[in-house]
Amino acid sequence: MQQIPFDLHYKEILVETRELARQVNFRGSPTVLVNGIDLEYLPEPPEGNLACRYYKSGLPVIEEIKYFIIQQAGKGITE
Repeated sequence: MQQIPFDLHYKEILVETRELARQVNFRGSPTVLVNGIDLEYLPEPPEGNLACRYYKSGLPVIEEIKYFIIQQAGKGITE
């Protein structure tokens, strides 16, 4: 397992209402953002919606999510 060379702060938002979906420009569930960057690099929608999320290659597995987090959150970190 790859070690993360930085502190990781995690925030989960449970989007249960249309109002909150609009406030956070929700892309659908489940969505993974790291520093505002979407796992599939989708742009923010013009208006968020309370909906399910479609992934082109199917739901991402844990290793894909970990790699994305390390890749995005690790940008700018020198070893």
